[in-house]
Amino acid sequence: MTQKIQGHSFGVNSVSFNPKNENQFVSCGNDSLIKKWEEKNNTWEFVDKIETDSIMKDVAYSDNESFASCSEDGSIILWTKEGNEWVKKILGMNENEIEKIEWNENFSTLIAIDSK
Repeated sequence: MTQKIQGHSFGVNSVSFNPKNENQFVSCGNDSLIKKWEEKNNTWEFVDKIETDSIMKDVAYSDNESFASCSEDGSIILWTKEGNEWVKKILGMNENEIEKIEWNENFSTLIAIDSK
C-alpha cells in the first residue's frame, strides 16, 4: 500500500515503527512535534501529538509502547503515556546536538550519537 501523508509542516526527520505492532509508528520533525500514527482501514491516520520546545532529530520506539526522542538542544527523552497525557523523563542532556538514537536489540540500552 502506498499513501502520501502530510506528516510535518517543515519536514520529517525520523520515523520509528512499533516493534510489537507494525500498524503504529511515531514521527518527528522540524516543527518541534512528535506524532503518533496508526493504520486503520488501510489508511495511516494521525492519532496523537506531543509539542516540544526544540526541533526533534530522531525517535525510537521501545518494546513497551513508549519511545525515546532526541533533539537539537541535546536532550534525550523517554516518553510514556499515562492516561491521556504523555509524560517525559529526561534521560540526559548533551552539550552537542543529538542526531540519532537507537535501542539495542533487547531494548535495555539506548544509544545516542551526537553531532560532533
